[in-house]
Amino acid sequence: MTVLDAIQPMKHQTVGNTIVRDIHVERQPDSVGDEADFVVLVLADPPEGEDTWPLEDLRSLRQAVREAIAERVKDLDATWYVVFEPEHPDLDDGDPQLGFFDE
Repeated sequence: MTVLDAIQPMKHQTVGNTIVRDIHVERQPDSVGDEADFVVLVLADPPEGEDTWPLEDLRSLRQAVREAIAERVKDLDATWYVVFEPEHPDLDDGDPQLGFFDE
């Protein structure tokens, strides 16, 4: 079973106030340049009035990913990380280096 197969049942799951909208795995270099698998959980927007997701929800999601991989993926010898992405990334956060300009 692949890592993605192992965690796919988490798609559309709600943990606390946080909903997992999508899941994918990206293979890319980590911060020291070694190849690693990045398990990406795409999360619904944070609860209304909050700037981010509840920390306890993120901890629970990370633990659920670890458990699913440990239970279902045998002989996994790759380095892997759990990361979170927003469903609707804010492209205009007020940073002039990231803004769109009319030319």
